[in-house]
Amino acid sequence: MDHFDVCCRAAVQEWKIKYNDVNDILMSTKADLDDFQISSKELEEELERELESVEKTRAELLQRVERVETDRDEWKVGLHSPSYYPRHLTSWV
Repeated sequence: MDHFDVCCRAAVQEWKIKYNDVNDILMSTKADLDDFQISSKELEEELERELESVEKTRAELLQRVERVETDRDEWKVGLHSPSYYPRHLTSWV
């Protein structure tokens, strides 16, 4: 084997090592990406469930507010009506 063959074999070996190193980094990065995609999908699903729950609670609270406002308005009308008060109090209302 001459000097040229030895140099070529050394260069090929060096490039194989570099290739394997880069390939290991690539595989590690791919595994990290896969893990990230799985965890982000789980987080997205959890956040969507939480959002649905919050929206449902908000809708229920808005309905309660409407009922309370209606009750309040009915009380206002009733308080201004003489028929709301007992007879003996209507003389001064």
